[in-house]
Amino acid sequence: MDMNNDYSHAGPGFKRRAKREKLERSAKPKPYLQKPEFENRRVRQLEMSEGYNNARGVKKRIRHLVLDHDMSYLDACETMKQQGYSITGLTISNIRTEMKEILHMLLELGLIDRDHLARYRRQFMKKQARARDE
Repeated sequence: MDMNNDYSHAGPGFKRRAKREKLERSAKPKPYLQKPEFENRRVRQLEMSEGYNNARGVKKRIRHLVLDHDMSYLDACETMKQQGYSITGLTISNIRTEMKEILHMLLELGLIDRDHLARYRRQFMKKQARARDE
């Protein structure tokens, strides 16, 4: 027994306690370096929002191609490439099919008149032709 009346050296597990205490004294806490800085986080959020808005614009453009021109799949793919959109044919096909199904359902329910839709498409084509001529 020590003069301090300390029993830390006594009993089983002394070596284990000594190693643990030595490690606790030598180990320094490491700073958490993996958290991104505020500015990096802000830039990433802006990039993600721009990508989201671009994706919404692509969907909108494909829907308008179907509604305004009743374009086929190949024509829609060619038009999107000419306009500089980077998009796969599968995406164009899915969005185009969805829009055609919606139009078909609205025509069946009588919410859209076929004659009005045809008139709208003719007027749209005339506007486009005038814009090209000017």
